[in-house]
Amino acid sequence: MKRHWEVDELIEYWTLLPDEETLLGNKTGANRLGFAILLKFFQLEVKFPQHIRDIPKPVVVHLSKQVSVPSEEYHAYDWQGRSIKYHRAEIRSFLGFRKATVSDAQEMANWLLEQVLGHEQDVEHLEAVVIQRFRSQRIEPPTNLRINRLIRSALRTYEKNFFLF
Repeated sequence: MKRHWEVDELIEYWTLLPDEETLLGNKTGANRLGFAILLKFFQLEVKFPQHIRDIPKPVVVHLSKQVSVPSEEYHAYDWQGRSIKYHRAEIRSFLGFRKATVSDAQEMANWLLEQVLGHEQDVEHLEAVVIQRFRSQRIEPPTNLRINRLIRSALRTYEKNFFLF
């Protein structure tokens, strides 16, 4: 995520729409601001931030004004507790996404083997392809580490099968 945002970019990408504001109804303080940040971050990146430092300060300030919570409250948001898990689930549901499962990973590996690895084997490019495929299926992509493991496993299988024939 980029660190510097112009005012017009903040307005375009980080402004809550009326239907999104209704999701904030029962949330207060740090939970209200944290939820708003998670929602807009997910819409932009199709993943959730992993750490408080993943969110640029101008974004926090912009959203804090919209939800009427001081930007300092953001530091009080619990990144490990039950609330963030509930918030993530609520955001996924609202946006029509779901978490990736083991069977999704297996299906992705099979798709790579059958459709992609015959003509593309650059890991960095494959990571982008896999993330895009998950997104197109409305599945929240796994972590970058898990995606990398999935790709490397599929590559090993492809190479093993290739040299058997």
